Amino acid sequence: MEGVDVPEPPCLFVKYDCLLNVANIFIELYINSSTTYCLASMYISFNDDDVQYLWKLEHREINEAQLDMRANSLELDWLNKSVGKRVYVFI
Repeated sequence: MEGVDVPEPPCLFVKYDCLLNVANIFIELYINSSTTYCLASMYISFNDDDVQYLWKLEHREINEAQLDMRANSLELDWLNKSVGKRVYVFI
């Protein structure tokens, strides 16, 4: 739609330590050039036989992003879908 701001998708950021053979993966949301929220993170050690792939949701960051987006219902709806849950913002 013309004239409607489309929210940017979250970014995937990977930090890999080749000496320790571990990785940190982050899902980050950029609201503008000065505001970034880390929505989720995962730590993986490739040294273990039983690797568990579990995302740790960063609830405080998600709540802050929702408060930042509360004036834009399109962005807030998109954020709720991206974290896989419906979170309500109380003012």
